[in-house]
Formats: sequence, C-alpha cells, structure tokens
Amino acid sequence: MSDDVPSVSLRAVSRLALWWRLPRALGLATDGRKLILATIGLMMMWAGWDLLDRAFPTSAEITAPAVARTTALPREFTPSDQVHAAFRQAADPLRMLAAPVIATFELPSNNRRFLHALLATLWAVIVWAPVGGTIARIAVVESATGSRISLAKGIQFALYKLGALITAPLSPIMGIGFFTAFCALFGLLYRIPGPVGVTIAGALAFLPIGAGVLMALILIGLIAGWPLMIAGVAAEANDGFDALSRSYSYVLQRPGQYAVAIGIAWIFGALGTTLAMLAARLIVHLTIWAVSFGGPDARTLLLFLDGPLTRSSAGSFHYLWVSAVALLAYSWTFSYFWSASAQIYLLMRHEVDGAPWGDVALPSTDESPPIPLVVAEEIAAGQVPPGEQT
Repeated sequence: MSDDVPSVSLRAVSRLALWWRLPRALGLATDGRKLILATIGLMMMWAGWDLLDRAFPTSAEITAPAVARTTALPREFTPSDQVHAAFRQAADPLRMLAAPVIATFELPSNNRRFLHALLATLWAVIVWAPVGGTIARIAVVESATGSRISLAKGIQFALYKLGALITAPLSPIMGIGFFTAFCALFGLLYRIPGPVGVTIAGALAFLPIGAGVLMALILIGLIAGWPLMIAGVAAEANDGFDALSRSYSYVLQRPGQYAVAIGIAWIFGALGTTLAMLAARLIVHLTIWAVSFGGPDARTLLLFLDGPLTRSSAGSFHYLWVSAVALLAYSWTFSYFWSASAQIYLLMRHEVDGAPWGDVALPSTDESPPIPLVVAEEIAAGQVPPGEQT
C-alpha cells in the first residue's frame, strides 16, 4: 500500500503540471505572426458582416462587432473600468462568434433575420477556418514540441486541411437542419383546420420534443466545442469527423474540467488583454509626448486622440494610425483565443484519452523519398548492388 502512495502523488503532480501549462497561451499569443493573422481574420470577418448588415439593415445588431473598442483608445481609464473592459474583451471572441449562431434560433421566427444570422455564421466559419487553423497549428506545435514552425508551414497546413476545418463546425449545423426539417413537417399538422390536427400534434408532441433534445445537445456541443474542433484538426491532422467527435467527447464527458479550463484561460486572457491595452496606450502616449517637443501640445492631442480635429482630412490620417495600433492590440485577444484553444485541447485530450501532451501529428523530417517496398526487400536480400541502392 505504501508503494502506491508515491506513484499516486507523482501522477497528481504530473496532472497538475499539465494544468499549469494553460497560462503558456499568453506567450504563444504574443507573436507577431499570430497577431497579423488575427488582424487579417478580424478585418475579413467584419468586412463580410458589414456587407450582410447592408443587405439586412433591420437586423444589423446580430453581427455588430466591437469596432468602437478597437478604433479608439480612451484618454481616461479608472482601474475598475480597466478590469471590467479586460474581462469583457477577453470574452469577445466567444461572444462575437456565438452571437449569430444564437440569433439563428430566435423566436418569433423571422425569415430575413434567420437568413442574416445563418449567413453570418457561415462566413465566420469560412474566415476562421484557415486563420484560426493556422494560429492553432503554430500554437499546438510550439506547445507540444517546444520548437517553432514557420508561418508558411502553418498556412500550408491550414490550407491542406481546409476541408476538415470547415466541415467540422458545419456538420452540427447540418444535423440541426435535418431535425429542423423533421419538426417543420410535423408542424404541418397545426395547419389542419379544426381540432383534429392540433389533437394529433399534441398526442405526438414527444417526437418534436425528442428532436429538440438532440438539437440542444448538438447546439451546446457546437458553441462550446468549435474552438476544440479547430485545435483538434491542428493537432491530429485528421478529418473533420474526427475533430468533431473528439470535441463533443471532451465537452460532454468532462464538462466540469472543460469549464474550469475555460475559466482559467479567461482569467489569464483578461490579464493579457490588460497588458495589450496598456501597451497600445503607452505607444500612443509616447508618440504624442515625443511629437509635442516640436509641435503644440493641444493640437497634437486633438489630432491623435478622438477629438474634433480627427474628423478633418488631416486628423483622419492620424486617427487611422492610432486605430491601427488599437486594432493590433485588440487582435491579441483573438490570437490568444485560438492559442488557448490549442492548450485546452491538449489538456482535455490527456484528461479523456490519456494521450501525452507532446503527441501531435508532425510532417516527416526525412527529406529523401521513401524506398519502394520491392526495392527495400531486394536491398535486404542483398540482390541490389550498393551503388544502385539509391
């Protein structure tokens, strides 16, 4: 019995050490390559959503991004405001990506609003499949192996696995569509005049309710597991079905541990967001401070910060560059989101499947072409001369 105690303690310490790897996402996210990719992803997503807002102006709030928080740096910020803004911004990726998904199922049903939400969801999936897949691939390889991979290899991997990165989150949507079609056919009973149709529908109401239960499980798994799907493809290099099944397995089998992991990631994300926001404000502050030695203080303040002069042609250029700094700082949140998703995936995979942290799919490092099986057998039998073995 005493021999088992050290082994149990060792396993507990080893398991705790894996949980302490979650904060490493802070360092993984603070990478210029990932920041640029996250910025590109945000701009692409907002550009598509802006077109949808113009096409569906009555439901523009569905995809209203937090542009105001990314294009202006407040001049005054109390500590309580800073903490609140940091935690809110750290949750923006999940809230922003989940908003159109949730709006798809609003009541009462509105065809134009439904179409707007569905198209916004599809566009978010299309944009973040390659962008989030590249960030997650770089993060998962760096976290698992401790070695860096080039941006080109990350993009190449994401493009090669683009089908899996897209189909993994789209498959649950198609599943919900199947059960929705069944319930819609069931709803035709309510169109039968008189009490006959309603009575039959009431007696058989357990059928659409059962479909509703399945749709609820699918939707919960989709919203909670979408980041794990992207990270799953990045780590395993498998198809979309494998990433889908793994994400649902991890979310449904270990919901408590998954929630704790998200909570830890959120806390450290708020810390990183605070540092990113402070860094952006410091950059702008030092710029204004240095420029003010040659120019008047009042004018530079009004040009660089959100004041009346920023609406002029000269001020618009200043505002553009300040907005670029703010947007880059805001992009850190999305870089962290996908980097932390990679960390959480490796942790949940170990908790559920017992897979080692460093077990990720890597391309072969052997640059020489593989020897055909027939030639290899001849070499082993000594039938091929040494000079012809290549």
